[in-house]
Amino acid sequence: MHLRRMRTLLVALTAILLVFGASAFGGVQSEDAVLLTVSVIDVGQGDSVLIATSDGHAMLVDGGPADASS
Repeated sequence: MHLRRMRTLLVALTAILLVFGASAFGGVQSEDAVLLTVSVIDVGQGDSVLIATSDGHAMLVDGGPADASS
């Protein structure tokens, strides 16, 4: 379980670094810039990361055990 938690945290931190790293080099945001929201969710059976954009797209990264999926 500790390995899953670390993997989920690594995915979340990578996404956050990509967002903030890109904005550091970009300088000024354009009017049509898309913002990201990263949520790390612990539901007791495994962790997941929800990445949502301001234009309505979303991606859920499930960090639960492989034997729990069909």
